Amino acid sequence: MVFRFCTMIELKTLSAPVDDIYATQPNVLTFWESDNLGMGTLYLTAHTVTWMNEENKGFILTYPAIAVHAASGSNEQFNDPSLFLLVDVSKTDILIHPDEDEQNDDDEEFKTASIRFVPEDSGSISHLYQTMNTCQELNPDPKDEMDSSTDDE
Repeated sequence: MVFRFCTMIELKTLSAPVDDIYATQPNVLTFWESDNLGMGTLYLTAHTVTWMNEENKGFILTYPAIAVHAASGSNEQFNDPSLFLLVDVSKTDILIHPDEDEQNDDDEEFKTASIRFVPEDSGSISHLYQTMNTCQELNPDPKDEMDSSTDDE
C-alpha cells in the first residue's frame, strides 16, 4: 500500500448543521495540508465534522473518514496549537485537485490529507478533542465492524 498526500481542496456551498450538534466553535482558522483555508466555524455533530467560512463555503467529513485525530501543541512544523486530523480522502466526497506530480492515479493508493483546526480560543482544543472522541465512538467504521465479526467466527 502506498501513502499519498493530496492537496488543493475544493470548498462547497453548505448550510450550517442543525441536528445533533455536540460542539460549535467560531473563529477557527483551518489548514488543509499547508493551505490556509481561512477563518470559519467548526461544527462537531453526532455524524459529521463540518467547517465553513463566512461565505458558507466549506467541507463535511464523516467520522469513518477520520483515520486519526489529536490535540496538537505548537511545534517546529506548525506554530499554533490545533485539533489535528488525518483524513482518508477516499472515504469523503471532497473534491481534490492533486499536484501535477500526483496526476498519475493508482487505485491501490490510500490517499490522505492532514487538516488542522486552529481555534482563536486555543483553550477550546481539549474540549473539541474530547467531543470528537465521543462522536467518533458513535460512528465506528463499518469495515472495522465487519473485520471484527469475521474474527469471531
